[in-house]
Amino acid sequence: MNIAKTQAKIIESFDRVAARCEEFVAVHWLAGEKRNFSTPYRRFGDWVRPSAVVLEVTKNAGLNLSVVVPIADRSGKVVLETLGKWDFRAPISYKGFGTQLCSRKQKHCLNAKRGCDLLYKICDYGFADKRGEQVSFLPCRWPTVYIPVNNHVRVDEDKLTALAIQNAPSELVETYRRKLRDNMIRQIGNKMYVNVAALTPEDAKEVSKAIRHDAALEDFSPVLGDFERNPFGAVKDLTVSLTNPASKILARHGLESAEGMPQWIVDDIISAMYSELGEIKPTYEEMCDALLEPDAPLMATIDVKVAIEQMPSTTATMLRMQASKRASREATDEELFTAVTNPDKPLVLSRLSAIQVNRASEWQETPFPYVGELLAPVDFVPKKTTYKFHTPAESADPTLV
Repeated sequence: MNIAKTQAKIIESFDRVAARCEEFVAVHWLAGEKRNFSTPYRRFGDWVRPSAVVLEVTKNAGLNLSVVVPIADRSGKVVLETLGKWDFRAPISYKGFGTQLCSRKQKHCLNAKRGCDLLYKICDYGFADKRGEQVSFLPCRWPTVYIPVNNHVRVDEDKLTALAIQNAPSELVETYRRKLRDNMIRQIGNKMYVNVAALTPEDAKEVSKAIRHDAALEDFSPVLGDFERNPFGAVKDLTVSLTNPASKILARHGLESAEGMPQWIVDDIISAMYSELGEIKPTYEEMCDALLEPDAPLMATIDVKVAIEQMPSTTATMLRMQASKRASREATDEELFTAVTNPDKPLVLSRLSAIQVNRASEWQETPFPYVGELLAPVDFVPKKTTYKFHTPAESADPTLV
């Protein structure tokens, strides 16, 4: 199904619950062209900046799709800049221009696909409400900013205590406070950094200074962790190709094949083959087949947990072949292993951001040090030139590339 048909189909579905979804907003953070969140930390001086794709349901069920990028300026502010805004009700078209997505432009096609993903998620809430379910939203999650620890930076201990009292029962306040402090101050690469949310008001100037000198880091961990249907529900074992030890053991006994051998010699050779394979235990029938064809690989069906432990690289490759294109590309080996050993739980993709849905009013408060609006202005007009603040490439920390 092409993107225009996909868009038309999801909008048709949305129209059945549109009145229930007014002023809903879905947000999805992207790592940037040819980048991923294999490390959640990004520098403000990167030439490729992460962006947020935003789908807003306006009054009268209008649909605004926009792309927003946090840009650091020379004053040390991080401005949420809208780079594009389109009417998502207008079908993507070969002749599209202005507020209509154009199918001749690859980025527009990608944005249309992401817009469909966002609208699917909004529809989930709308149909849940239609079924009479209680619809509730999680708090909006944003990237957080860390700056290097130095003699001028102080942690606001009173603020940490207040947060602990607010979020933990009285008997666990001190434990939660210690955990909170450990999260607020962390080592990244070879430096110590502190979360700007933990700073004293007097140290706000240190944040803008760190941003201006490209010393600050954005941590995208809070917005990461997408979910996908687990594709391994029926996977209990894997058929793998192993190096066949039969020819080596036959040669050790001065034999070329096992044909015409007494059973007790066959059993001795197979026992020796099991010893060569260590923890991997093929069936007796599989060992007999391998012995009859000593120059061919040994094909063995083994428990998936044994495969993960004994041959993780091969197992990961085989699991990727069974996963979706997105999971095959984005999932780490460990995420695949966790999914196959927990088939009743979804596959977690930590390098992708989750799609967040909340009401527009909740997205209008931007956390320090971000300024501006995540939602595209009503009178948005694209700039002909976007001025960005970048520092010299040689200031980059190689551990964060």
